[in-house]
Amino acid sequence: SSAARSRRPASGTEDLSGAEERTTTGGGEPVAEGLEQLGFQVFRQRGAQEEAARLLQRATELDDDYAPAFYELGTLYQHLGQTEKAENLYQQLLQRQPEATQVRYALALLYYQQGKDREAVPHLQRILANEPDHVDALNLAGAVYMRLNNPAKAKELYQRVLDLEPDHAPAHYNLGVLFRQEGDLSQASELL
Repeated sequence: SSAARSRRPASGTEDLSGAEERTTTGGGEPVAEGLEQLGFQVFRQRGAQEEAARLLQRATELDDDYAPAFYELGTLYQHLGQTEKAENLYQQLLQRQPEATQVRYALALLYYQQGKDREAVPHLQRILANEPDHVDALNLAGAVYMRLNNPAKAKELYQRVLDLEPDHAPAHYNLGVLFRQEGDLSQASELL
């Protein structure tokens, strides 16, 4: 099962006043799913990050098995630069759902953004073992291997992305940079 649900884009015009009260059951108990969805809407429509974090945190407290709330809260923390909190939530969720690709990718990306490339590698390897055509994981793995001074592996991964999606702009750019670093300006100019 996926860690986060697909949602339709917010229109930005919905009235969210009193919405938290509407996320309750008949007995007045808040429902984790309702709070998670409300937190998502609050953040997307109003950019109210603290309010969204409070709602998502409450959802995780109410139902510690409700993965979408953990994932949304983790991505919000990551967006806010609270990387330790994001990392902890992703790791908690992966303990419960080891094959949650979206969460594993978010954690690998977080490690990459922090320069913890070696920590990102096993997560990317696991994603690619299960989903060998995951273009975002392939591209991120290429970037990781570039920073780990393995341009041959990076080139292989970027080329795999372009085999799957010939118009994948980040892979074109990354492969072009790699060729430029190798001094192959002809190949670089074709990609950049």
